[in-house]
Amino acid sequence: VTRTKNLDMILGALENLPGARLAVVGDGPDLERVKALTREKRLEDRVLFTGKVPRHDVAGYVKECDVLILSSRIGRFNYVLMEATNRGKPVVATRDGFHPDFVEHAVTGWLLDNQDSISLHEVLEGISSGRLILSPDAPRSVAGWESMVAQIGELLESLASLWVSPAQAVIVSFVVLIATLMFRPTGLFVPPPK
Repeated sequence: VTRTKNLDMILGALENLPGARLAVVGDGPDLERVKALTREKRLEDRVLFTGKVPRHDVAGYVKECDVLILSSRIGRFNYVLMEATNRGKPVVATRDGFHPDFVEHAVTGWLLDNQDSISLHEVLEGISSGRLILSPDAPRSVAGWESMVAQIGELLESLASLWVSPAQAVIVSFVVLIATLMFRPTGLFVPPPK
């Protein structure tokens, strides 16, 4: 939980959705401020703060959620987004970073401008009421995986001129290959034990 996660946006939308509940999974330097804001908005009975959760247990939260919200101001590569997409969960995310590579607007989820808690509220209300639904033909796999791999390839090519020796380039390529295999969307998570 950091300021870049933009949880204020979610709390702002949650204020006007009386039946909605939120699970904030993880911890971080901004956690106490977000908890104080939750109390200030009188949402403490509807917001669960899990604290730090082992990566292999995160899939259980994704499996149980109705909607995954990624309000981050910096849309980094996000394995939770991949897990939600693979499970056919609706995703509401900001238009930042990698998010548009993984979320096809109004097909696999919804993309919003950063800081737009009004639009977030409208989308969540639409999902809750059944007015907004995922397309039954929505892909149930990560659409942006190929795009991400292509971007990594382009990055390596652009960095190739900076290497002192070809051996360094090979080592970095090997490390990226290992990282790519580790974060491959298939089999990424094992559900938490019951």
